[in-house]
Amino acid sequence: MNFNKLFLTFLFLIALFTDSFSQIKNNDFEKLSGKQFEKLSKRTIKSIQVNNLLPQNLSVIDIDSAFVDKKNKILNIYFSKNLSYHSFREAWLTSFNSNIISAQKRKIRKNYQVNCYIDSLRLYEYIPNLYRNLIEVDNTRLDHRSENKIAHVKNASVPFDINSGLTNKHIAVWGGHGYYFSNDDKVWKWQRPNLFTTVEDMENYSYIIPYIIPMLENAGANVYYPKERDTNSNEYINDIDNSSNEIETTKNVITTNGGFLLKDSYGDYENPFKLGKHLEMRSSKLSSENDSIVYNFNLDKPSKYAVYISYFKGNNVSDVKYSVYHDGGKTDFLVNQKMGYSTWVYLGSFQFGEEKSKVIVYNTSKEEGIISSDAIKIGGGLNRIKREGTFSPKPAFMNAARYYLQYAGIPDSTVYTLSKYKSDYKDDYKSRGEWVNYLLGGVYSHNRDSTLQGLNLPVDLSLAFHTDAGTTKTDSVIGTLTIHSTKGLKNERSFPDGRNRLASRDFADIVSDEILKTIKDKYKIDWTSRGMWDKKYSEVTYTNIPSVLIELLSHQNFGDMKYGLNPNFKFDVSRSIYKGILKYLSYSNSSNYVVAPLRVNSFSINYNNKKFILNWKETIDKAEKTAMPDAYMVYTKVDEGGFDNGLLVKEKEYVFDHIEKGKIYSFKVKAVNKGGLSFDSEMLSASINNFQDNPILIINGFDKLSGPEFFDTDSLGGFSNWHKSAIADGVEYSFTGSQYNFDKNDPWVTDPLTGHGASYSDYEGIKVVGNTFDYPYKHGKKYVNLKLSFISASAKSFENNPDRFISYDKLDLIYGKQSIYKPNTNLKPQDYSLFNQSMRDALDKWLSEGKSMLVSGAFIAKDVFLDNARDTLRGNWIKDKLQYSIYSDKACQTGEVIGENQLLLSKKPSEEIYELRSVDALKPYNGSEVIYRYKENSFPAAVLANKKGYSVISFGFPVESAKENNNALFKEIAQRLKWIK
Repeated sequence: MNFNKLFLTFLFLIALFTDSFSQIKNNDFEKLSGKQFEKLSKRTIKSIQVNNLLPQNLSVIDIDSAFVDKKNKILNIYFSKNLSYHSFREAWLTSFNSNIISAQKRKIRKNYQVNCYIDSLRLYEYIPNLYRNLIEVDNTRLDHRSENKIAHVKNASVPFDINSGLTNKHIAVWGGHGYYFSNDDKVWKWQRPNLFTTVEDMENYSYIIPYIIPMLENAGANVYYPKERDTNSNEYINDIDNSSNEIETTKNVITTNGGFLLKDSYGDYENPFKLGKHLEMRSSKLSSENDSIVYNFNLDKPSKYAVYISYFKGNNVSDVKYSVYHDGGKTDFLVNQKMGYSTWVYLGSFQFGEEKSKVIVYNTSKEEGIISSDAIKIGGGLNRIKREGTFSPKPAFMNAARYYLQYAGIPDSTVYTLSKYKSDYKDDYKSRGEWVNYLLGGVYSHNRDSTLQGLNLPVDLSLAFHTDAGTTKTDSVIGTLTIHSTKGLKNERSFPDGRNRLASRDFADIVSDEILKTIKDKYKIDWTSRGMWDKKYSEVTYTNIPSVLIELLSHQNFGDMKYGLNPNFKFDVSRSIYKGILKYLSYSNSSNYVVAPLRVNSFSINYNNKKFILNWKETIDKAEKTAMPDAYMVYTKVDEGGFDNGLLVKEKEYVFDHIEKGKIYSFKVKAVNKGGLSFDSEMLSASINNFQDNPILIINGFDKLSGPEFFDTDSLGGFSNWHKSAIADGVEYSFTGSQYNFDKNDPWVTDPLTGHGASYSDYEGIKVVGNTFDYPYKHGKKYVNLKLSFISASAKSFENNPDRFISYDKLDLIYGKQSIYKPNTNLKPQDYSLFNQSMRDALDKWLSEGKSMLVSGAFIAKDVFLDNARDTLRGNWIKDKLQYSIYSDKACQTGEVIGENQLLLSKKPSEEIYELRSVDALKPYNGSEVIYRYKENSFPAAVLANKKGYSVISFGFPVESAKENNNALFKEIAQRLKWIK
């Protein structure tokens, strides 16, 4: 540091800290009043406004009071609390303090120390520790609990360590609201209205479950969620009380009182975990014998299910081994049974078939003690909590927290029935904060009943995710608000562990900062910050650890929802929340952090000499220098089975050399570093029927994710879904029905009379399929049925290196619902267009005499000839090489297609395949032949072109979306292209 910088730093510190660590209280202070106070206030506020020092979105600032100590020459100015609702940083505070001083009379400027306060705190105290460079760190906000915390649940099958992420961290997360029983109306209903194709109760879920929780878990955290997280309506529970025939035990396992009892329903005051029995065995260290308990499951519906275990409190050990046998093999876990007893404990989610489904509990341990084992649950199921003689009609995952907490054995009167069963609505939102304290137990619980000491879980923080109400008449957004509480229920300033509750403000500030930076950077919009409220909301006041409630946006405002329904936006915001949590906890625990990498790109499979060669590239996170991969996990599944536990590889290549003829091998890749795992890559597949085959090359060009299409005029606006509907990332559970009220001037009156944005509810609880990123597998299965071999690659890998694929002579180009996407006016259209320059260049290299190609997609004409009409090079290339142009972009409503086979397209949201609201009719060009037509109007649906020695079939709809005669269609395609005789 040079002398000038050192001197400036010295002056800064003097200005901030001279006699300023606490408010001086003595009898010499005199409160200013009357004209004297009025003039001081006016001068000071004017100086702040003239110099543009008001925080964002704060148009008014007030001075509550001022005190002067003439003897010690001190002036204390107290600003209104609303100033504290905004982020403070050192640079801003330097300018702010300088202007406050310069605004005072000459006598004050020259001779007095001027201190600025909000409430009883100096302004610098509102700067988070993480953002302090010159100001001393406030150690009272740091977590001084034991650093030797043991994870509650650890996946022992993971072949690497996450030592700079969230390992050994325990985080409580939830989205607000849910389906509940109205004690007044005597019906089950949502807590919020259906608006803009969703409802807040499920919109929150669409951020929490697919994105925020997996990101935290990928970073090594144990995450606790006060609701059911499995979307399956099927549930399988094995318990010694009523499933003893499904449980195998060794001779030293005993049955003892206390534990879960499965019933069809549970009424008021019933705790399922106090009604039954459980199993116990002594640890191998204590008994010198190896014992085990085997839970066998016969699942009548193969699917991916969550696995939950439970155990009873006792002299338990901290290293109980569990093995989950699933379709992908066996995954081992170590569970610390000294915490988290008599409740459902989530292990993970796995693909299960009808056979080989079991969970084994072992007594192998390094400690002397007891291994307890109670009920084990697979799947989500339906709500078993009866309210005034009725059950919720929705699957369990859609219901409010209050019901899951009862099912999970949480105490009623101290957590989820504070109203004594009079108001489920109030009990639901009050229960979430009390649940966190029960997880912690001991001194953290507000209830000191010795029988309710909690679960001893070392929870680090809690995060509540909401979207709230509010509208603008313009197209602007409402924006993001974070809420915390620096005072507890009794106005205490500290948590039970001694930490300053300002830690919650630090947490709120860091997360808010990450959200705003991400949105502004990626979406080029001045996303509004509504500040950081320090208010007594139950979800942040009841909790006795650092907590924040995020109101991300307004579900009632059209401008916000243009972003909020976009899965890319959901991912980006969720990653910013994860990064905020990571950075806050790392600083709070005085440790370094590494941000988990982004998912890989340019994934491909090649075939050579009885081997599959997998290649991919890392994705650079420009916002986070630490987010670079160190290695990669490659996961494999065979045919319809599940994925295995993966193999760790250092390079961006993997060779698979144990191919069995006729089997379909599927792969996915995750990037790895010291901070955790990325999300999955797309799934690519390959199969070899004969080792001498030249396989079909399947190119997956469908990587689009998008919110629903919308229109916006002065008086009307909304999500139309008439042409290009939303494309979810995998599946979407928050879609409740189409919007029907588009009148911007129609106000909200009541939840049933919602006004602008009102939407139907006919799709509530239905799994709506979006982009599942597995289309090479779907197409590949059809080719395997025809005894054909295939490999697959992403479009990006084909475009980047076409020479790698030049030896293949058969190509299937999947475009699905790929098309240009422009989420807002500030952004360039996202790169989802078809037949871009790099794809055309690659195909120019690939196409030659004797080769053949299948192309299919809903917008293979519209995207080229209408949406990108100015790009005449693209259109001319299509006409020349593929021999079609556009006939109509709204070709079919019924979904019926006629030709050699009668086909029916998926035209509505469904649980099987993405919907097709619109498809293209193709105009044959330069001698190509129409081979399929849409039945309702005879518009051409597919054309066959033969030119320059190669053959191309182009379909104006995705061939995988044909629900009837799909096998026959693929056989016809293979015959026409001479892939089979």
